Amino acid sequence: MYNTNSVLFCALNTCNFYFLSINQNLSAPLSLEGLAQTFYMSKNHLTAVFKRATGTTVARYILYKRMAIVRKELSMGVPAAEAASRAGFGDYSSFFRAYKKMFGCAPSDKSAPGMPEMDKGSMV
Repeated sequence: MYNTNSVLFCALNTCNFYFLSINQNLSAPLSLEGLAQTFYMSKNHLTAVFKRATGTTVARYILYKRMAIVRKELSMGVPAAEAASRAGFGDYSSFFRAYKKMFGCAPSDKSAPGMPEMDKGSMV
């Protein structure tokens, strides 16, 4: 018989490892395929485990964390293209589209709303 407390503890530690690994590599190219290989599991299993633990997908989590970096950089006066690059966006046009979709305005617009909730479906 499983001890549900130890199973939960193990699941939380595993998810913490995923978060730590992703957060430490946000400025690098990240893909579901690459992460699944890093964690020695299939893409489907990683997606299911991550979604069950967080309520969001791996892609949304990465996008949210990268946007948080960009917003911090922009608030410090860093140009949008440089902030996007530092946060791990591969090119400015994909960053711009994602930013506009998440915030409803261009990165240069100082009246952008705050960060949305991470589990909102509108983020990707």
